[in-house]
Amino acid sequence: MYVVGLHGCCNVVVTPVHLAEEAYQIARDISQKVIFGDSDNHLRDKISAMSKQKIRFQCGATSELAQTIFEKAGFSTRVVRVLTADEPNNFDDGHVMIEVKICDHWCLFDLSLHRYFRRHGYHISLSEFVEGGYDEVVIMADLATADDKAGRWAAANLKSIEQQRVWTKRIFQIYGYDQPSGKTIFVLPPGTESRKAWVESLSPMFSVRQ
Repeated sequence: MYVVGLHGCCNVVVTPVHLAEEAYQIARDISQKVIFGDSDNHLRDKISAMSKQKIRFQCGATSELAQTIFEKAGFSTRVVRVLTADEPNNFDDGHVMIEVKICDHWCLFDLSLHRYFRRHGYHISLSEFVEGGYDEVVIMADLATADDKAGRWAAANLKSIEQQRVWTKRIFQIYGYDQPSGKTIFVLPPGTESRKAWVESLSPMFSVRQ
């Protein structure tokens, strides 16, 4: 059996139902097992830890875990990053997520916040988000927070839908893609060109696409 646009993933390529369903089920499973926090970021065997209990991860660790699980299931993935173009506060200036190729289309999953974004009913990529915005947020699980530094920050700043909307507007401005080399190549949308030096100052592994 075949379907076009399952879960709004695309409207061009036809894909087997079970493959698309598997991708969204993996995303839901991860969302159910991850608590926003930082106490378990150090764990090396993240999959083993997740199989035993809920784990307390920030966005980077969650994305690393998700990439491993999706790729073991045969999906193409890439880790993506966003940065604010506003005045930085040197604490909460960026975010890490993952894109998964479904229906031959890159679909953005913000798994540390258990959500993804759609526009006109279709699951969008990060570049589509930044360039054209979104009109729907799909929540896969309620946001749980740990009693640690990152968890307490999330509880104070990201618990409500309105808080997440305001935070998303501030953070999802400059976007980048992790490369196999370990570097991250960022794109500066129109109006953010002045942030080039700041972006490249954050890490020797960060560069801006010319």
